[in-house]
Amino acid sequence: MDEGARVVKPVPLRRLVECLDGQRVPLSAEQRSHRPGDVPYWGANDVVGWVDQHLFDEELVLVGEDGAPFFDRAKSVAFHVDGPVWVNNHMHVLRPRGVEPRFLTHALNATDYGRVISGSTRDKLTQDDMKAIPVPELDINEQRRVAAFLDDRVDRIDRVIAARHKEMEAIQAAFESVQRAAILGLDEKRQAEFELPWARVGGASRKVRRLGQLARMGTGHTPSRSISDYWLNCTIPWLTTGDVHRFRRDEIDVIDQTSIQISELGLANSAAVVHPARTVALSRTASAGFAVIMGNDMATSQDFVTWTCGPELLPEFLLYSLRVMRPYLLGFLATGSTHKTIYFPDIQDLSIVVPEVELQRLAVEVVAERADSRKSGLAALAQCIDLLLEFKYSLIAAAVAGELDVTTAGSGIPS
Repeated sequence: MDEGARVVKPVPLRRLVECLDGQRVPLSAEQRSHRPGDVPYWGANDVVGWVDQHLFDEELVLVGEDGAPFFDRAKSVAFHVDGPVWVNNHMHVLRPRGVEPRFLTHALNATDYGRVISGSTRDKLTQDDMKAIPVPELDINEQRRVAAFLDDRVDRIDRVIAARHKEMEAIQAAFESVQRAAILGLDEKRQAEFELPWARVGGASRKVRRLGQLARMGTGHTPSRSISDYWLNCTIPWLTTGDVHRFRRDEIDVIDQTSIQISELGLANSAAVVHPARTVALSRTASAGFAVIMGNDMATSQDFVTWTCGPELLPEFLLYSLRVMRPYLLGFLATGSTHKTIYFPDIQDLSIVVPEVELQRLAVEVVAERADSRKSGLAALAQCIDLLLEFKYSLIAAAVAGELDVTTAGSGIPS
């Protein structure tokens, strides 16, 4: 930032644009299916489909109205379009007047929406709030220079970020490959064929066993919400779908605490039961297909199926097996268009590929060691991405405010 940078006075957005929201027309998915075409259909902060006609055919700036990522710097709120588009009622449509459209787009993406959005609805940008957004007032030629500078630099930063995301995907794919090989014994010299849809081949040391022969299956329940006494003095950990986000990406193998607890009275007056520590739980509704080991005695809601392992099956081996078969669980057993559900009759028929306990232990050690490496690699890349996003946001904010000499700045950004 230049030490001698001038202070640029902002003007409210209403002085720079004409709002065309009255010309928006929402179309349902069914309506769009009857009019296929190549015109982008904008809604919910992105192109969500294609249609055969346009509502607008000019240079515009689109700004999220509701459902936009107002508080996520990794995502854009404003978009520059120049050509035929159809826009629904989830995006504000702005026709720039005396302002460079690309400059305005960058300025709106550098806006602190926490200071702009009023009222209790934190994910909706009303017209009045939008029109009051302060925009730095630079002369049009400087706006064009800033826009050209940011178009180039932001694209470079975005490409570096995309490359880091690709590296994260590669780390995850490599880990999943190692996990599958360890669980199925794919590195053994002698291989065998299995009649399982999710495991056709594996080490000859493995045998196909019905999971019900190796572990006791269970589930949980929810005490009545209408009886307040059931929800007093709650001390029993109770695993619910509200906990799934903690192990949705397999970040942890063991969960020790839950976000909600239930009471002894609620437990006694419901079908819920307390499962012993080291029981394996699998989410089967809503966020279905995610498994974790209970670190303590716990109850669960009916959204989980549980297995308490017998002496022939290590909980960790079962955990990793369920993660290996997740594509099968979600792709073939889970049903439902909006919220996937895995039903108990299908779960009762599950079989796994299992060796002797000592070989299970060796496989678990391989997976756990690789998981630690994956965790550190992903954490380092995530930190790198966070720093790049912060730099990108700061660069845009400084440039649109006239605090940066765009003729000399930013030469160190990778190309």
